[in-house]
Amino acid sequence: MRKMIVMCCIASLAAMMASCNESGTSDATALFPGCPQPVQQPEPGKAVRLMVPMRDCVRLATNVILPEGEGPWPVIVIRTPYGRSQSDFQPLPGVGHILFAANGYAVVEQDTRGRFESEGEFIPYLVERADTEDTLDWIVRQPWYNGKLGVWGLSYLGLTAELAMVARPELVDAAFVGEIRSDFYAAAFEHGNVRADTIGLWLLGVLEKHELSFSTEEEQETAMLQFPLLEGDRRVIGENIDFIDDFAQHLTNDAFWTADLNPDLLAASEIPIFMFDGWFDLFAGGMLEDWANLTARRGERDLFITVGPWTHLMGFVEQDYPFPEGGTIANFMADMLAFFDHYLKDEGTFSPARARYYDGGAGMWREDDELFPAAATTWRLHADLATTTPTCGGGAHRLSDAAPAGEATTRFVYDPLDPVTFISSNILDLYGRDGVKVDNDWCTRDDVVMFETDPLTAAVEVAGRITAHLDVASNAPDTSFLVRLSVVDSDGAAYNLREGAMLLSHREGDDRRVSYTPGETVHLAIPLTRLRWTFQPGQRLRMVVTSSGYPFIAPYPNTGGDDWLSAADPVTAVQTIVTGGGVSGSGLELDVLR
Repeated sequence: MRKMIVMCCIASLAAMMASCNESGTSDATALFPGCPQPVQQPEPGKAVRLMVPMRDCVRLATNVILPEGEGPWPVIVIRTPYGRSQSDFQPLPGVGHILFAANGYAVVEQDTRGRFESEGEFIPYLVERADTEDTLDWIVRQPWYNGKLGVWGLSYLGLTAELAMVARPELVDAAFVGEIRSDFYAAAFEHGNVRADTIGLWLLGVLEKHELSFSTEEEQETAMLQFPLLEGDRRVIGENIDFIDDFAQHLTNDAFWTADLNPDLLAASEIPIFMFDGWFDLFAGGMLEDWANLTARRGERDLFITVGPWTHLMGFVEQDYPFPEGGTIANFMADMLAFFDHYLKDEGTFSPARARYYDGGAGMWREDDELFPAAATTWRLHADLATTTPTCGGGAHRLSDAAPAGEATTRFVYDPLDPVTFISSNILDLYGRDGVKVDNDWCTRDDVVMFETDPLTAAVEVAGRITAHLDVASNAPDTSFLVRLSVVDSDGAAYNLREGAMLLSHREGDDRRVSYTPGETVHLAIPLTRLRWTFQPGQRLRMVVTSSGYPFIAPYPNTGGDDWLSAADPVTAVQTIVTGGGVSGSGLELDVLR
């Protein structure tokens, strides 16, 4: 048998005709003839599981679901680390059978490398571009492919979809992507800080090959609230994970993170794109920046976006703030199908508003040609430590249009072993700690500084960028500062909307670390996730400043240096905030429509 296979392969190479291999497929469908090939061939109206080889002969478990009738058909590709199917080949999101295959699409669902029935080692992000390229190159050789191909994906599935868009743009005719960002560095680090949700909750939970699981709260705390942070994997799963060590060697946004996918690569795309996200998704910051970059370069041509009042679970998580008729992703399945029908089948029209979004402050869906209107102006709110508000018995300070009359300072002690914990609006969570919830009682902590506006006399719509400005100093060689933006109702109830954090060493950007001299006052411009939200008369805006915020970020040990992830003994830091002087002034800048 072995001799026969060798002879057949030699003959095929010589004749440039159909190869003979263990599956009986031909060169027309075998992308890598030297690798074991799929044995079965898909049939209309049925699902078949194939083991598709990549360039290194590692085989990825792949479901091909063909619709009823006579092909070929347009193809929709879904690549996932979460289990492409159950025993009946129904994919995890139910999209393949329920929506696409039933409506005339060939569906390719694939377990990413090292997950479930796919061979190889699971290494998040870093191997996905090559596997995505090989999968698409294999698809276009198949007889059931009609020359049209779309990619679909939310979250990690959206990452693989975006990689398809930049790796093989000539093959992708339409893309539905959501809940993902093209700057993958920011999925792991928040301007230098370790993300406690993506690393401690997600990454350490998905390492079990045959399970869809996440870390428990206790496991997450063990990984992210003990030191050294770099040994979190050993503490939770009992072994060292090599790619986590690789991540730790790239603490800035260098080519390690940007080579396969980055905002510039995505912004150059000419592919029709339908973006979908929630304002309170952990990846909303990056996706909304990607939208802004795309529209700035090519206008609104063949670009559509829907943003709901949702967390990462797309409307299936209860939040404290009322969002009447906010719905879920299930309300928009018809739009998703209409988008693909228009661009992959040339059927019907797809002409919704370019931007459809939920205004949480107004409690209603809105439509606009621009998600972030060019007509928005900058509203600068100045923080003033010299004045107070009634909150916390006069312990909160004023945030207003007026610049402070003079310089003032305040100090607090940040202890990494006693971090601030809070409900976080933009994190990944399964334990009720995400979304817009009633905010903490900040009056009980000495390591929190709070600023508030007076009650608004007229409605103000935030319509884009939000930046927190801080003039700060520390006695540590490096440390973290964190800012939260909340809305305070007339009855005093406060709800968190946004947070962001930054190490002093990242104050000039995430692509490099700059030194800090303890005691020096420096300026931080901390970007918060963009937002469309109408603040109502009688409400107040609140800015909270501290140095930690779990489970959003892991506590920074204040040790500085290139090996701070290995620091076993964190130290306290004395933090200083300056208003009315300093470098550039402390406060908030918001894009608004009035």
